[in-house]
Amino acid sequence: MRDKNHILNRRSIRLKGYNYSQAGAYFVTICAHRRECLLGNVVHGEMHLSEAGMMVQSIWEKLPQRFFHTDIDVFRIMPNHFHGIIMIDVGAIHESPLRLTMVIQSRRKMLLSKMVGYFKMNSAKEINQLRCTPANPSGKGIITNMSSATKSTWKKPGNT
Repeated sequence: MRDKNHILNRRSIRLKGYNYSQAGAYFVTICAHRRECLLGNVVHGEMHLSEAGMMVQSIWEKLPQRFFHTDIDVFRIMPNHFHGIIMIDVGAIHESPLRLTMVIQSRRKMLLSKMVGYFKMNSAKEINQLRCTPANPSGKGIITNMSSATKSTWKKPGNT
């Protein structure tokens, strides 16, 4: 059993001062609360999504419709975690253009976090409704790890 302090003392892999809304490809990993296998099962080497896994896939695929100048690339859903790539294009922002310039500049840096937060919140909400556990903390305490690669270094599988 893990010590409670393990999560509190976890080292962030985010780059200090890095603008996560600048154009580029961002690799995101999200783990289910307590690494519970609720997204599906691996049978004979193949992933079979559960209803919860299909919900997560649907929410992921709709992200570009909500966040303009963004796209998604390859993703994989595993029994207890998810890997995906978020593409942010030049000019992407999820803010009102009428806000003060200084506020907008500081808020722009939160675009990736907003996308991941939206994905996590809606996934947890749908899974909790499916499981009839609306007060269950499945949406809370989900571990999110993010790392990035610039578009110039990112290559789609099969491209050389």
